[in-house]
Amino acid sequence: MPPVPPKRNGPPPRRSTGTGPRAGRMEPPPDVEPADPVEPANSNDTVMGLDFNPEAGNGQEDINTADEDAPPPADATVVFDTRVGARKGPGAGAGPQGKLIVLKGPKQGAEFTLGPGETSIGRNADNTIVIPDISVSRKHVVLVKQGSGWTLVDQGSGNGTLVNGEKAGEHELQDGDVFVIGDTEIQYAVPGAATSTLPPRRMTGSQPATPPRRGSSASRAGPRPVPGRPMPGANTTGQVALPPEMLEEAAKKKRIKTIAMVGGGLLVVLFGVGFVVKGQANARIAAQHAAEAAEREAAAQAAAESFAAGKQLVKDGQFAEALPKFKDAKDKGSDDAELDDYIDRCTRESNAETSLKAAADALKANKLNEAMEAAKKVPVDSLLSDKAEDMKKQVKAAVPGRVTDARGKIALKDFAGAQAILDDAAKVAPDDKTISDAQDAMAEAQNKPKPVHTTQTVHAADHTAEVRQAYKDGDLKRAKELATQYAESDDHCKVLRDELNQFDGAYSKMDDDPNAFKTAHDLDMKIAGGHSFFSQRINSHVLSIKLKQCVTAKAAGHVKEAFQACEAAHEADPNNADANGVLGELLNKAKDLYLEGYQEKDSDADSARKAFQQVVDTTPSNEEIHSKAAARLKEMQ
Repeated sequence: MPPVPPKRNGPPPRRSTGTGPRAGRMEPPPDVEPADPVEPANSNDTVMGLDFNPEAGNGQEDINTADEDAPPPADATVVFDTRVGARKGPGAGAGPQGKLIVLKGPKQGAEFTLGPGETSIGRNADNTIVIPDISVSRKHVVLVKQGSGWTLVDQGSGNGTLVNGEKAGEHELQDGDVFVIGDTEIQYAVPGAATSTLPPRRMTGSQPATPPRRGSSASRAGPRPVPGRPMPGANTTGQVALPPEMLEEAAKKKRIKTIAMVGGGLLVVLFGVGFVVKGQANARIAAQHAAEAAEREAAAQAAAESFAAGKQLVKDGQFAEALPKFKDAKDKGSDDAELDDYIDRCTRESNAETSLKAAADALKANKLNEAMEAAKKVPVDSLLSDKAEDMKKQVKAAVPGRVTDARGKIALKDFAGAQAILDDAAKVAPDDKTISDAQDAMAEAQNKPKPVHTTQTVHAADHTAEVRQAYKDGDLKRAKELATQYAESDDHCKVLRDELNQFDGAYSKMDDDPNAFKTAHDLDMKIAGGHSFFSQRINSHVLSIKLKQCVTAKAAGHVKEAFQACEAAHEADPNNADANGVLGELLNKAKDLYLEGYQEKDSDADSARKAFQQVVDTTPSNEEIHSKAAARLKEMQ
């Protein structure tokens, strides 16, 4: 029985209705090009290499219901699906979670996760993050959430805020930034958010192909087979051949994907290297900050030691030795409010010491005029002014002896030597009669006429009284003119002239320079010998200023400064109740401290010494309690 031909799909072939050689023959559909004739189906029901099952009908149902994810046969040409579905990892959709890591300070090692809104950092207990550090302000900085990050804003802190080594008022924080508040260093960090994309599923020749369902074709990409006619676009094995442009597109997409994967790997490597480098840089910055802080602390300690050593030398009256100590403290960054005053005072006193030494050396060498001029360089407000006056008296007292030396040279006919001695002595004591007598004797020995002596006796006391009276009456200009007029012939008036000039300078600066009050006050007392026209105004200013200084120093716990200011106020107005009240209170505290040391001197020597030393350090040297405490310290040593 001849084999039954398989049923065809689609419309039946058209037959020619015309005449001629083509009449009665079937024509292929217009959209299918004729193919070379092939052998008819064989006995095992295979057409063009495709399985054919007549029990399955035309196979249309299996084609529609087949699994679309089933892979093609191993020997078929594969069309890759380039659509990739990404899956979000555990961190998808979440923003960066910032945190703070304390690198140095009281909270070293602590970590804080930043929440929404503002995060305040400071010393007060009401801050979000509390740093128990006296160098940190009560509310030092605030971290404000802006967008996906945080911005640091300094709250007007006393010591300021450093970000990566530079002072900043407001700074948008980046991962790894280090900011410093006081002695505390904090690093801002943003942990990375992990996001992964699953790679697309790929079919390879090594993977087993999913077998087709019964009655379905091995490939559904092409048209249905027609008996006696080859499949369009199919080869003899039944595999579907894709167009070249599709194969090229698939290869191109594969290359792009490979490049993207390699580039992504490089980016990950570069990011990792960058993160390590930035971490090392931050570590270097933190180490540098720590080294700078240690250096500042060591310099501050050294400055404090130099300042203390200088003050002790001042107490011992060694101003020249104290001056280098104070300058060293200033060079090392000391900001003590009294440092400049100590330097100025030691400079003046050191110069005065130098002048006195020069005067003493000149007097020893019998250079009277040189000794007198050196002694006059010591200011009247110097602590060495009394010694300078003594030196001047010693120089004048040496005049008679020098005149005797001159007469001896006259006897030896050394007239040049005698003349030099007499000229030097005459500059110191121009009115000394013994000098003029020696000059007459030398002229007589030389058979020369006696010199004409034009010196006149000047009553210095009368001129001094006249200058002082003009000053007491408030006529400073007149007093200065008189002192200048008589200065050439009256040493007392010369001293008064210098004192009046110094007073004028200090008096005019009282409104701008608080230190000028003391100078003006001391000179007023010295020139007038008591109260003058200027005393009331000076004392009222001194009283006001010193009372304020006393209250401020007392509130700050600076007992010695409070003592000094209070005593100055008391000196300006001995009857002022406020000054007397504070002075009495401070003295009582010093006495209580002294008594405490006295009671412990036999049972606890160390505590007693500390108490006595505190009394010495906080009380002026002219107070009795100061002297008693110093004596106790000396006994215990």
